Amino acid sequence: MFDSDTLSVVVQSVKRSDIDTVFLLVSSESKFISSNKYALESITGSDTEVKIIEEGSSHLPSAVAQSQFIFIRNGPELAGYRFVNTNSERKFVRIFHGFAKASGGFRERNAESGAVSTVRLPRRFRPIDIYPVASDVELFYRSAAEGIHPAQVKKCSYPKYTRLKRLRTGKDSPILPEKTKESLGNDGCKSRILYAPTHKGTYEPTELFPFSDFDLQVLREQLESLDVVLYIRMHIHEEQAGIYDEYIDGDIIKYAGHGFSPSAAEILPEFDVLITDYSSIYTEYLALDRPILFIIDDTNPYWTNKGLAFDDEKYTPGPKISDFEDFLLELENHITDQSRYCREREFAINSLVPDRDIDFLDCILDNCIEGKPNRSRDIVQ
Repeated sequence: MFDSDTLSVVVQSVKRSDIDTVFLLVSSESKFISSNKYALESITGSDTEVKIIEEGSSHLPSAVAQSQFIFIRNGPELAGYRFVNTNSERKFVRIFHGFAKASGGFRERNAESGAVSTVRLPRRFRPIDIYPVASDVELFYRSAAEGIHPAQVKKCSYPKYTRLKRLRTGKDSPILPEKTKESLGNDGCKSRILYAPTHKGTYEPTELFPFSDFDLQVLREQLESLDVVLYIRMHIHEEQAGIYDEYIDGDIIKYAGHGFSPSAAEILPEFDVLITDYSSIYTEYLALDRPILFIIDDTNPYWTNKGLAFDDEKYTPGPKISDFEDFLLELENHITDQSRYCREREFAINSLVPDRDIDFLDCILDNCIEGKPNRSRDIVQ
């Protein structure tokens, strides 16, 4: 499925006159077309052609050879072509999943001696030419924590921020399935809230509303009294885990998973408040300057073992909620007064969100090539 950055970079590419072809590398061509038919219909019809290439396909080497920019999201298949690349103008760009909230590292510790070692390859032997980031804070983090040469890290933003700006200002319309448009258009509420927790990897599964005194019926009554509809969006790796089933009633509490919209960026402007637990989605939502509530399940070993890379009081602008009574209170406060935590949000926005004037593709082209070509080709993994 299209994630926020993949869909965003494709949408931006097909709107440009200097890009003639976008190759999309997918694991299964038939499944991708079936699950993204509505999106593919929305991005076709321009002068830029979108071609789908299946992983392992004999067409992939040709697609790479024709492309001037290789955007890598997940998987190593495309990065390997960097080592046999003979075209100095072909650039490999790594788009991270998002702002890194947890600790990271490029160093390996020898278990017996306790020594720390690092491996640094000459730049010409590294699989990536440029790493776009959102801010100075992230530039420093990525360079230090992941062993990336600072010259390779560029404040070009992420594609999803350019997309969010166009959605927020009404320059573009969201690309959504028809059922999603109907759900958002017919929910008849005064306000919408999105609850989107992060994926905990191999640690314990996510627990929604991790309060010892949580009462689902009381929550529904509170939402109804505020004329609010709550949408829950689990990480794609937890969608089939049955975590949210007991909460969804299709009326006051609905599901907004990846069938609702594979790209979170397409739906974020539809919500008045975000609830999360330090998922990187909050940094995307910061671009809208709207209230964020943070619910942290301290009992999940994910937070103890991974750790937070940043001061949560400075960089997570919103209340940190630990019990159900406080949750109901903060919910009402932020629905009725969206100016709460506005100063804290301003600091976080200035620290973590890219400048609104930055256009992702413009920045990549400016940093990668001298004298922009008349037409170019991209391949996105």
